[in-house]
Amino acid sequence: MEQINRIEILGNVGNVHLANFEDGGRSARVSVATNQVKNMRTGEVTIETTWHSVIVRPNRFIKAEDLDKIQKGLPIHVLGRVKNTKFTGSDGVDHQVSDIVAVKLEFMETNGEPLQPSMI
Repeated sequence: MEQINRIEILGNVGNVHLANFEDGGRSARVSVATNQVKNMRTGEVTIETTWHSVIVRPNRFIKAEDLDKIQKGLPIHVLGRVKNTKFTGSDGVDHQVSDIVAVKLEFMETNGEPLQPSMI
């Protein structure tokens, strides 16, 4: 039986933290917000926002120069896998965080359509 670890999100970029390594490698840690609209029984409409932590590294689908194009507020489509990390904090408390490791990244226009390559 084949196992699958895949996640896909379409949301807006929040914070962007770029890292440059001594060996010339680069990565970005990006927060991405996704919204879900909920209609309450009272007739009230609420929006539930979920923040996702996304790790972006250049690969065969993501170019190194794409990291510089990631900006706060930009609509983005991410295809990746979930990675869980456990660690003990400086206060001695065990923590677990879940990140999305991006495999593919696509910049979107505000109407949800992909940007043309010449526009990226």
